[in-house]
Amino acid sequence: MPHRSLAAKVQEDLEAAIEAEFPKAEVPDELTHETLEHEDFAASRRAVYVKQDKLFKELDAHAASDGPPLVIEGAAGSGKSALLANWVEHWRATHEQDVIITHYVGATSKSSERCMLGRPDCRAMDRSGS
Repeated sequence: MPHRSLAAKVQEDLEAAIEAEFPKAEVPDELTHETLEHEDFAASRRAVYVKQDKLFKELDAHAASDGPPLVIEGAAGSGKSALLANWVEHWRATHEQDVIITHYVGATSKSSERCMLGRPDCRAMDRSGS
């Protein structure tokens, strides 16, 4: 078999194997991929959190109110993401109809980009039918 034919056959077989293992139709679009990465990030934070009932009660009260947006601030590594990831899971368990938009700045390489900060709103509205 000529060298070119062998190379073409190897490439064809490799592409077929890759397609069988990772079908192009199953590759998520950019926004879905970003959402999945944020969900993975939140899951990793839920695994290492010690619940603080006082903070959950404060977040519950704020979420149930008509108050302005709430900003959670603190030093890097202080547990902000862990707190919110766990609280969101807690809230969703009893408020299934609520649309909660989560976006963890720093969770992915793109999560801090200005153009990505507004995109979670669109994803959440698309999924909720809003």
